[in-house]
Amino acid sequence: MNFKKLFLFLLALAGLAYAPSSLARCDGCVVAAVNAANGAIVGALTLTSQRIVGAIGGNAQTIASQQARTAEMTVQGNQRTQAAMEQNRQDDRYQVADACATLASTRGVGESGRSAASLGGGVGRGGGGSSRGASGVSADMQRAIRISAGAEPAPSPEAQAALASSGACSSFVNPAANRVRADACIAAGFTASASNGNPDADIRAETLFDGPQQGTTAADFRRRLTIDPDGSDASALNAYLRNLNTPIDLRQLRRAELKTDAGRQYMTYRDAYEARMSLAEKPARSMGANRFATTALLPVVEQLLESPITSEFVRNYLTRNYPSWQRRGISQDELANLEAERRYMNRNWHLQMAASAPEVHVKEQTTMLAFQTVLLTRILSKLDEQAVLSGQVSATQVRQEMMPQLIQLHAAASK
Repeated sequence: MNFKKLFLFLLALAGLAYAPSSLARCDGCVVAAVNAANGAIVGALTLTSQRIVGAIGGNAQTIASQQARTAEMTVQGNQRTQAAMEQNRQDDRYQVADACATLASTRGVGESGRSAASLGGGVGRGGGGSSRGASGVSADMQRAIRISAGAEPAPSPEAQAALASSGACSSFVNPAANRVRADACIAAGFTASASNGNPDADIRAETLFDGPQQGTTAADFRRRLTIDPDGSDASALNAYLRNLNTPIDLRQLRRAELKTDAGRQYMTYRDAYEARMSLAEKPARSMGANRFATTALLPVVEQLLESPITSEFVRNYLTRNYPSWQRRGISQDELANLEAERRYMNRNWHLQMAASAPEVHVKEQTTMLAFQTVLLTRILSKLDEQAVLSGQVSATQVRQEMMPQLIQLHAAASK
């Protein structure tokens, strides 16, 4: 604005210089000065115009550069956003619902299911005289269990009856749980004392199906899927299996008796009897063995406890159902039940699945299908056992029907 005022002022002076005046006198000096001033003004105006044009051009170039830079940054930002979104999509494809829990089953589950303990070996008759269940009961019951397991020669039936009745009364009879049985023990001259801690465990089906129960009534019962592999629980289970198999056995024959023809025949039939009774008891022995705690499964539990999704649920579950898990481990049946409950009954798992992408659901479904395959394999094994048992029942019926006729025909032909 100042430059414009100066320009107008100079133009006014120039006009006055050329305006005719009666008072002014025009001479060469004045004309030269005016011309010089006009030249300077024109030069200044030209330089200023050039500078203004240059400034305008530089400003336009700066604006264009800034716009180009802004556009470039916008493109780069969009590219980073798209890359981040694509990375998130790819992360969802490879994410699993629970990384720690997914790998837990690889830490010894397969091998723990192949041990003699998990198959029922050493439990009950035909188990080779297991030392399990040697405590938690009276000395008479301990001996009765050893005789039933084949670990000790059988004395006379009368001696066995005395051991079994005395041992049962002192180990499993509680007047509060079974008054009639307690009165019978007292009348027989025995002490009614459930020293085992599990009243009537030797005659209750719950001992096998739900674990030995410490309650005196059904209202106090609680299902137990893991029991101690030794001590009171194992003794209670073995006492129940003894009652299922051969509570009172025949006396063991002496050496001279075994050397006779009748003694050898007895040995042959005895072996057949033991084989069939062992088969009949196999499902019960296997079921009991699947409830025994094993330290082989401790790595599985420890892995589950590393998971942020399942750790709280698993720890509360084990503390509530089997507090000794840190020292004893858990059973096969407990692990199978835990695999189901840590999902369906675990609030954190439901929240995790609700917030997960579809790809995560597919992976979790794959893991669950694999677990179902394991369960189906176990079911197939049980079906095989049942098929063999059904076949033996059929064979027994055939022998009962036809063996007497075969004996008669054989006797008639051999005369």
